[in-house]
Amino acid sequence: MLRSLVVAGLLVFPVARSAVAQDVAAESPTNPMEKILEGVYAAAQNVEKPEDARAAIRDAAKKALEENAAALKEGDGPHFRGQLMMMAEDNAGALAAFLAHGDTAKGTPLGLESMMMAAMLTEDGDGGPKGAIEILDRIDADRLDAKSKARLDGLRKGLEVSLKRAALNGKPAPDFTATHVVNGPATWKLSDMRGKVVVLDFFATWCPPCRAVVPELVQMQSELGSKGVQVIGATRMYGYGMDFSDPAAELPHGGKSVGGRKDDQKLPEADELRVNEVFVKAFKMNYPLVFSDASVGKDSYAVTGIPTVFVIGKDGNVVGHIVGGGEANHAKLLKYVDQALAAN
Repeated sequence: MLRSLVVAGLLVFPVARSAVAQDVAAESPTNPMEKILEGVYAAAQNVEKPEDARAAIRDAAKKALEENAAALKEGDGPHFRGQLMMMAEDNAGALAAFLAHGDTAKGTPLGLESMMMAAMLTEDGDGGPKGAIEILDRIDADRLDAKSKARLDGLRKGLEVSLKRAALNGKPAPDFTATHVVNGPATWKLSDMRGKVVVLDFFATWCPPCRAVVPELVQMQSELGSKGVQVIGATRMYGYGMDFSDPAAELPHGGKSVGGRKDDQKLPEADELRVNEVFVKAFKMNYPLVFSDASVGKDSYAVTGIPTVFVIGKDGNVVGHIVGGGEANHAKLLKYVDQALAAN
């Protein structure tokens, strides 16, 4: 997932200003490159449907690339060309532009941003987290200020966790036993699912992107359950959540936040179970919701953000995973499911 570009599944098109680009704009509001980007963003302001907004952004970005071809080759131009290419849905071209700028603008905040963008594009593409880390290794960290070093370290740590998740592919899914089960058998163990294609969704009721994904998984279970697919919702005791017990609460984000992160605010276990039971009914979930110890997601599956959804084959081995929601991730999830169903 492109961390600085997409808020997992909440954006309808995969582009937003990067942090450094915003800093540049603040320091130089008349920056011509920023004005080009602003013109592209404006193309989506007067459209009603998300798909129309995406198309408007894409078309405006392609036009901006053509009209400003010369300017986008000079100085920091390649960085902004990379952003426009992403908006034009040309990730391969964007990757090349970011790498070109990052290699020539070493030691500058915007040069670092280009390399980080290139790393995230690589992670989402064929290079995966390993290829992304290799790109970060090209950055001369000694030339960076403390703030930039901290950003670089943060991204590297995230990629290292992603690498740990990716290392599960082709290996047995870590087994675990549910501590509580909602909408399923009294006892549940992952290894008991052997022979089925398991779609294991680490989620929580309080997580907006998680709630947005649930209807897609309900549909998947309905359509593919007869073919041997079993969706499982996996959560843990957080001490807080979103309560949909009010009949007037609109799905997926109209519930009431309950509990809290502080010890004196946390929901009692029985109350949190009730919140999840109500959630299952409100979202008409047709698959089990299982609770586990926090270490299962954090340590066994290297989950650092939710929703994270794993596809596990009939043989119990991990096929692949996605992090976040949105059309592209759902398409990737379906691809993993099809791959698992086709395996012997």
